[in-house]
Amino acid sequence: MSAVTDFSCGKIYPQSIEQGLQKGDIYTVSGHKLYHHLCGFAFCFGESEDAVCKEIYSRFLSPDAVTDRRFVLFVSDRKAKDFFGAKEDLNISCRYFFEYQHKEPPEIRELPQGMRFCEIGRELFNKLPGRITPLFSWDNADDFVKNGKGICIMKGDEPAAWAFSAAVSDKELDIGIETAESCRGQGLATIVGAAMIRYALGCGKTPVWACHSENAGSVRTAEKLGFVRTAECVTVSRR
Repeated sequence: MSAVTDFSCGKIYPQSIEQGLQKGDIYTVSGHKLYHHLCGFAFCFGESEDAVCKEIYSRFLSPDAVTDRRFVLFVSDRKAKDFFGAKEDLNISCRYFFEYQHKEPPEIRELPQGMRFCEIGRELFNKLPGRITPLFSWDNADDFVKNGKGICIMKGDEPAAWAFSAAVSDKELDIGIETAESCRGQGLATIVGAAMIRYALGCGKTPVWACHSENAGSVRTAEKLGFVRTAECVTVSRR
């Protein structure tokens, strides 16, 4: 199996499947490989010929398509953008990609009184609230503990903020961050994010980050942590 080499829409999610670190499917679409990650992100590498776009639409994105989980296609090729952009039954959005390009991690500020760091293990894996949690991109707690990493700020017995490997490859670690609603506005995201960056650099991996172009809060957090925006691409999903 050939390695993922097209980086314009990010390479970490397809590589995590290819390297057996996270769950997902690999399909053949008109002679091209299409990677469909457990979280629903999908990537097709190679020139976007009409036949490729038509088959992806028919199999995964049309109103008649049946899939076992959500399907969000990442595209950067102009032909693919034009093809999918002309479909009235699809949502077209933009996603930004960031990379941490410094050798040293950002400073980890002192936690507010009454808070502490802990690792996200099997129990916390299933306990974290909200949308951005390891459950988003990992099949189960055992896989996460074996191949991933997560750091949580606890307030008493409750999780206040957490950062984790949303995707991993042999060279990169994609960071996901969330703060419990009751603990927002205290800068906890940047504190736990800095701790996660330190972990990734210590493993010899480049920290990466991605978010919807309209997620201003995520963009600000990435920039505060020292990430540099490196690329953007179109995402395609059903309405």
